[in-house]
Amino acid sequence: MNTITSDSHLRRFAYFVAGPRDFAINVAINGTVAWWIFGGSESVPLAGTESIFKMLLPMSAIESTLTSFFGLLSGSRELSERAAIKTMILQRNWIALAIGFSLIQGILGFSVFVAAMYAARWIAPEATLSPRSVPLIVGLLSGILAYVLHSKAVIKAETLFSGGRTT
Repeated sequence: MNTITSDSHLRRFAYFVAGPRDFAINVAINGTVAWWIFGGSESVPLAGTESIFKMLLPMSAIESTLTSFFGLLSGSRELSERAAIKTMILQRNWIALAIGFSLIQGILGFSVFVAAMYAARWIAPEATLSPRSVPLIVGLLSGILAYVLHSKAVIKAETLFSGGRTT
């Protein structure tokens, strides 16, 4: 192995440590916020101005951006603990790479939820959800999104910070 770190180690870290940790954090935070926002409602529309997308649209952009950024940070920390990559991270413009990658992920996450909002308006414009189910739905969606993006960013850290070399 003449690479910076073992590909399997970084993947195990991403999928079994960093990803699940971010899943749990996002389920707890976003589920609680959804309960706070929609808990007193009689029903929550699936589409429209006061719908579940009132929370999902900003959440998708912010969460995608922050989760990707912190995934890159987690991945670079894991790499620096396992090999002499600290100087490479410092030599390269780490923050610019991380912010650029994270903003792209944020735009993509937001775009997916905008498409879902329009699809929901078209397919079921009058559908409503129980206020008890909304925190569960929002929590699970945000947790899954966080797991996928954080794990992807941890693995992407090796490509970004090792000059494009991967195992």
